[in-house]
Amino acid sequence: MGKSHDRVLHIVYAMNTGGVESWLMSIYRQLDRRKIQFDFLVNTTEKAFFDDEIKELGGNIYFAGALNSPVQIYKTARELIGKNSYSAVHCHNVENATPVLKAAFDCKVPNRIYHSHNDLNTKLVHLSLAKKIYLQISRELALKYANKFLAVSKSAGESLFKEKPYEKLSLGIEIERFDPSNNAILKREEFGLKKEHFVVGHVGRFDTQKNHTFLVQIAKELIAINSNTRVLLIGKGTLEEEIKDKIAKENLEDFFIFTGLRGDVPDIMKNIMDAFLFPSLFEGLGLVLVEAQAAGLPVVCSDVIPDEAIVNSELVKKVSLTQSVKEWAEILKEQYNRNKKYDKNKAYEKVNDSPFNLNNTIKILEAIWQEK
Repeated sequence: MGKSHDRVLHIVYAMNTGGVESWLMSIYRQLDRRKIQFDFLVNTTEKAFFDDEIKELGGNIYFAGALNSPVQIYKTARELIGKNSYSAVHCHNVENATPVLKAAFDCKVPNRIYHSHNDLNTKLVHLSLAKKIYLQISRELALKYANKFLAVSKSAGESLFKEKPYEKLSLGIEIERFDPSNNAILKREEFGLKKEHFVVGHVGRFDTQKNHTFLVQIAKELIAINSNTRVLLIGKGTLEEEIKDKIAKENLEDFFIFTGLRGDVPDIMKNIMDAFLFPSLFEGLGLVLVEAQAAGLPVVCSDVIPDEAIVNSELVKKVSLTQSVKEWAEILKEQYNRNKKYDKNKAYEKVNDSPFNLNNTIKILEAIWQEK
């Protein structure tokens, strides 16, 4: 048994149900918590979706300061790290990387991990000049204070770390939750849906990256093709009200269901969704796509998605964001018709046999976090 003070400090914005955060919770649940415990340093005082579960598992949540306050974040992180014997500080975003990793460096934390979850070059295209400059400076400085570099894909690693050597690590999902024989049955009526509805799903925070505006326009075309189309959106975010306003202006309110944050995404994918739409502007990986494949859903996604996320090429079709919304809608319809009877057990086994099996990921990370 490891020492009780073998703790890892994870750096995230908030522990809501985003891809990285859900992945961290999947690890936390399966981890031998007698060996390793987690704490989380966040940038919001608002209660997040996983906060209660984190505390039940033995973790702590600390407020670092607002995301645009690097001096405050450094001071808070330095004080926190100085008081605790962290075996690792694991930073999951660029915004916090410099102040937190410098604090970890100054406190002589042995394992200072800089983890790239996005293709930074593609992300920068969609940001203001001031934000671009800040992130580019943060990227460069953080490289000096980290001593271990992880990336979810080749593009994510090369864009953030440049010439620095890094390890590509498949994130992994709680694969057993997608086992067709392990099924908590949900009924469409619970979501205001009928048997005849064609349900297109999306999971992601309401943020520029996820491209909900384009998704709404694709949905409008799908509805024109088939009035039984319904769009199920799982997530929360700063752009949610703006997206709802766009839907209202198109008089499409009756065709969209907003679920908010959910802890039962695997069951919703298996029981409610017919197809999955993911037109992101950029992604480091897109772990939710792996989950959709494990659930056996026909998928249409943007061609910015790294190849590493495609486990089952039969189920996934990449489409350029330069193609029209009408083309996207037609392709989604074709992809669904081609794969609507796809063997769910086959889909599950493909992902189960892939590097995205979480048990493999945990073994690798344990070694990284506890290296002396």
